Amino acid sequence: MLFRWNQKRERKMSCILSVLMVVIMLLSGCAGGGTSGKNESTDGTENATNVSGTEASIDAVGGTVAEETTEEATEAVREYIVCLDAGHGGLRGAISPLDGRYESHDTLRLTLAIQRELEKYDHVTVIMTRTEDVHVENKQRPQMANDAGADLFVSIHRNSNTTGDKGGVEGWIDKNNPPESREVGEMILAAMEAVGVTANAGIKTGSWDEPDVNYTVIEYAKMPAVLLEVGYLNYAEDNRLFDENLDAYAKATAKAIFTWLTQKK
Repeated sequence: MLFRWNQKRERKMSCILSVLMVVIMLLSGCAGGGTSGKNESTDGTENATNVSGTEASIDAVGGTVAEETTEEATEAVREYIVCLDAGHGGLRGAISPLDGRYESHDTLRLTLAIQRELEKYDHVTVIMTRTEDVHVENKQRPQMANDAGADLFVSIHRNSNTTGDKGGVEGWIDKNNPPESREVGEMILAAMEAVGVTANAGIKTGSWDEPDVNYTVIEYAKMPAVLLEVGYLNYAEDNRLFDENLDAYAKATAKAIFTWLTQKK
């Protein structure tokens, strides 16, 4: 009797344990499933947030690059071409009665010095009508500038008169008084005056003996053009200033030219 009771008790306990195990397994499954679902949901949200953030970042970067590219295209660097003409050449031109100096030599000295100074500036190309003491036809000089598509033509000369009683610098432009030619001419003369000259006679139109007729080098230039008379060969003080200030004149002229180039529309 006792033995059967023990058997019943053992079976009962076994059943209870089995039920408890099933309940525990079910509870564990629900808890695991819930946690897994939560993780997936959280991961999904985080992934969506990360993807969205990444896309936003890409869009932002893309917009910046596009804006910078547009700005760079708008602000493309301009290249400039300047034609410098050393007046006369081949022993032609005026000769100083004071010291026998040739105008063609002085103009070449100064023009070469201006070339050296201008070429120190970025984005400026200088072409020369001559670099040696050789003769070049007057019509050929502006034609070189035209063929190169130059932005500016500057012809360097020295002045003279019959009396030898005055000095100074001056410039000549087309008889029609083009504003750009006048502007750059005045800027160069002002720069030379700041270095030191006996007088600044300013910008004039046409030619000294015929106001309605242009100098040949000005007449055939298809861009702003100015002919500069840098002091008088037969005025001693002008010759002294020319020799002493040659490099300073060159620097001042180059700076004035570059300033005008970069300011003009």
